[in-house]
Amino acid sequence: MFKSISIASIFFAFLSIDIHAQIVKQPVMVQSLPSFEFPKMPGYADDQLEYAIYFLVPNPDHNLQIIYYNVASEPCYPFPGYYRILHTNLTTWDIIHAKILDTELINGNLFPVSNLIHDASSVTINGKQIILEDSYLPFIVVNEGGYGFSLQSVELSPSQKYVGGIIMYCDDYLYGTILSLWDANTGDTIYREYPTEPFLYRSDFNWIYNRKIEPKLIDLHFTLDENYLITREFWGDNYRNISIPRAKMLDLKKWEFITVDRDVAFSSDMRYMVTERNGLPSLVDLESNTIIHQYQVEYPMTACCFSPDDSQVYITTIINELHIFDSGLQSTAPCWEVY
Repeated sequence: MFKSISIASIFFAFLSIDIHAQIVKQPVMVQSLPSFEFPKMPGYADDQLEYAIYFLVPNPDHNLQIIYYNVASEPCYPFPGYYRILHTNLTTWDIIHAKILDTELINGNLFPVSNLIHDASSVTINGKQIILEDSYLPFIVVNEGGYGFSLQSVELSPSQKYVGGIIMYCDDYLYGTILSLWDANTGDTIYREYPTEPFLYRSDFNWIYNRKIEPKLIDLHFTLDENYLITREFWGDNYRNISIPRAKMLDLKKWEFITVDRDVAFSSDMRYMVTERNGLPSLVDLESNTIIHQYQVEYPMTACCFSPDDSQVYITTIINELHIFDSGLQSTAPCWEVY
């Protein structure tokens, strides 16, 4: 026997479906961050060089560590182009007074993705070489094409239980990346992503107009609780266009990808995250994987983080603006607010 359902109950149930996702918070403050003159690099055209903010690290004394990358997109005829991080700028920003406290320019990438020693098929952990299953296949020529893959970067989980890594693959001149997970003790495959979004370099008359750039990994890390594996990378459309970063996040409990983009930041209790969804930075409940509310920014996000007490969210955009929002979460330490 079916239970009767009133029209009123259906109406209110409809209203309750992700109703918080309709709420878009406005920033309580927007600060213009400094622009820097990076050294001119011989051999590079101006439109091959760009810089942007890619990481934010909050300090407990109302300061924010801001990490800029000066990035070049380099052609590599007739093969796919690639990204190169030429300089890193590390700036300490006083949020309350909206001013620079310190800035330092370093040649190259100050924050390498991983310090693990690895080659195309193995990684060295505590002095022991571990062969990672199905991480390498020498390029095999077939007719006018071919296929192959090799290990690009790896990271060890905090408990040394897992090795996470990115494999670069080529299949008949289609290139792309694969996220994989291995047992750190045996090298056996635990999880392997199906290849997606390949990029193309055809050696025909149209290749110069359609050329792509090999993805450049800028972040690969496990969360401290080892529940998630996160990657971020540059992904360009041609050799003179550096895109904003894209992100992926693998749930290691459910073995499925959670929708994220640009960047991912977690609250201190790991119950919430900020990431981009539906074109806007969003506060997401991790247990239900639903949007609580979104944060209004005019330009695409490049980086985000929570304040140390979770009461605020900091978001930077491609025009180097810092947007400060009320996170919508209860503060864990009063008196952090800067407004």
